[in-house]
Amino acid sequence: TFAKLLGWSHATLSHYEAGALQSISHNNELVLLGDPENMIRLLETNKTNLTTKELSRIRKNLDHLLNSIQTERLDKVINKYFSTFQPDIFTGFRRCTVEKIIEAIKFFSVKDKELLKVKLMKYLWYSDFLHFKRHIVSITGLKYIHAPFGPVPDHHELLLHLAAKEGVVEEPYPVHDYVGTKYIARSFNERLFSSEELNTMSDVLARFKDFNSSALSQYSHKEKAYLDTAEYEYIAYDKAETLSMD
Repeated sequence: TFAKLLGWSHATLSHYEAGALQSISHNNELVLLGDPENMIRLLETNKTNLTTKELSRIRKNLDHLLNSIQTERLDKVINKYFSTFQPDIFTGFRRCTVEKIIEAIKFFSVKDKELLKVKLMKYLWYSDFLHFKRHIVSITGLKYIHAPFGPVPDHHELLLHLAAKEGVVEEPYPVHDYVGTKYIARSFNERLFSSEELNTMSDVLARFKDFNSSALSQYSHKEKAYLDTAEYEYIAYDKAETLSMD
């Protein structure tokens, strides 16, 4: 099948498989095949050499390979983006690390069995700002913006994409007249957090666990840090001094 795909004779391919040196043109073709998109072009060029079954199998394998590569590239871009966050008043003087953020998401996904997206976002915000209020440094290094449903991490959807790959399960969850998303995790890496950070997250969990997403969203709207910022503006951590929790 590989010989048909390349448009080479079986004798030529067997010759190379036996250890013979490739011609420059053939070697260049093989180098180009390192990119799956070039494989797709080659497949379209030589598809008449293949049976329907062979064509279907190769296309399926290429689709799977391309999806894997695109996901890997996206993951690298996401990690690179959050790594550009510098320790300042908008990150709580903490360098942002995606691994720690994901484990914080897992912490709440393990502890709260009815965890929906809006509530998860508020857990993260209250944890970071409460910790800053107590220790003059955030837990995750995330930036937060003033969004319609309350404070949320900047580009939180990217973080949820990575969290899903790291074991956080997303399940549909009916809420009145719409279907929300519930987050579930089996465990989290406790060693990534200091005892003070774990205490802060536990205090936030205890304070808001009995709130539903709507109630917690409305509660966060009353925080001075939220009221003093415009829509989609970053919320500076120095506003944590006015937080309703101590």
